Amino acid sequence: MSGDGDPSETKAYAAYEAYDDARAVVRLFQCSQCSYPLRDPMTLPCGNSLCKPCLPPLYKRENITYPLIDGRSEGFLCPFKGCGLEHSVGDCGTDVTLNKIMHVIKAYIAQHQTESPKVSLLLEEKLDWPSVRDSSIDVMPRSRVLQGGRILATYVLADMGELHYQSDVAYTPVGTSIEESTIRELDIATLSALKEVVQAELECQHLLNDLLEARRAVADQEDSVDEEGHLPLFPCTLAYPQMPTFLHIFEPRYRLMIRRVMDNGSRKFGMLMYRPYTPPSGAPQYMPYGTVLYVERLEMLPDGRSLIETRGLYKFRVIEASLVDGYFVGKVQRIDDIPVHEEEIMESRETSTAAPPDADEQTQLQHLSTQRLLDMCLGFVEQARSQSAQWLHQRVLAAYGQPPSDPAVFPYWLASVLPIAQTEKYTLLPATSVRERLKITASWIQRLERARQ
Repeated sequence: MSGDGDPSETKAYAAYEAYDDARAVVRLFQCSQCSYPLRDPMTLPCGNSLCKPCLPPLYKRENITYPLIDGRSEGFLCPFKGCGLEHSVGDCGTDVTLNKIMHVIKAYIAQHQTESPKVSLLLEEKLDWPSVRDSSIDVMPRSRVLQGGRILATYVLADMGELHYQSDVAYTPVGTSIEESTIRELDIATLSALKEVVQAELECQHLLNDLLEARRAVADQEDSVDEEGHLPLFPCTLAYPQMPTFLHIFEPRYRLMIRRVMDNGSRKFGMLMYRPYTPPSGAPQYMPYGTVLYVERLEMLPDGRSLIETRGLYKFRVIEASLVDGYFVGKVQRIDDIPVHEEEIMESRETSTAAPPDADEQTQLQHLSTQRLLDMCLGFVEQARSQSAQWLHQRVLAAYGQPPSDPAVFPYWLASVLPIAQTEKYTLLPATSVRERLKITASWIQRLERARQ
């Protein structure tokens, strides 16, 4: 290409050459499983996409009882090389953006098949023989004479089901009057138009994404802590996510702290437990893991003291802290639970075999399903209720509610009402697995039941 050509033409050629060839462009929109253009495309957790009809056979996932969410009880093995992992149906869904892109591309192709110049090409499929040997496809390569330039013709060939995903294509003009430059210009125009229709759809999606991001930003501002900022810290007692904590604020420094978190609108501070023993030299007097509390109700007393009702939002770990006007402020790291699929892998691994007959109680717990661990804990609470246990007094239930059936919440509820040592209850805070927390609470129950015997 000469250097004194039209700049717009140069730009267009460069855009086309950004792809290997027309075949590479069309392959972007083909399903690697059936080789047709994507139909109802689904994007899997591994990031690969395929047609919804190409989803592998489903099977019942064994040894998984948490979480009880639609679609998580069924799974399939990922058909893509480089993955091969089990995916839950609940983690897969129609890729809305990709689906809309495929619709606009199909509409564009259908329209321009009739409008494009009558350029006839012979398309000959060049099979990828290693993939042929590994599959059951017809080993005979196919060929067609189609119109519309290389990109349009290649897409049509794929839409006819006559172009395997791994195959390449050889193009031969039909007729001596067709020049290569004519075909190339047609392909450049096609690629430019495809980019425009795709970009328009993506921009529409970005408008929606902007709204979602704005809402997400508000939620993040409400529910997270800026790790570069400072969170007011209150070493006092244990607190848990989703559980209420009732406080009587009387010390001047914490009265000041509460007044500031109310005035700045955050209504948040971090609750920490004091160390039950003398800390090592230089270590803080509080434990490193705590819970961010949100002030739901505040009652000011005439003498400046206050009674506040808070609810736990999420857990955190103190990275560093310093004193400001007598109370601690800290840089913290939010502590979230492991992803659901890791939770499922943990349960499946631990429960796929039965506990040995001579196993101790702790080992037996390892082999119980997550739902069985919860049932064991709920059964213990019901038995205690039937025996009128003081820790289940009506006043306690009025404050903390009835025992929740949600495995993620129950351990925090039990720790809030059960009269055992704070050091044992604290072990729930560093735990980042629902199953792990249920095993901790189940071990408390085992010990209490042994003590009663």
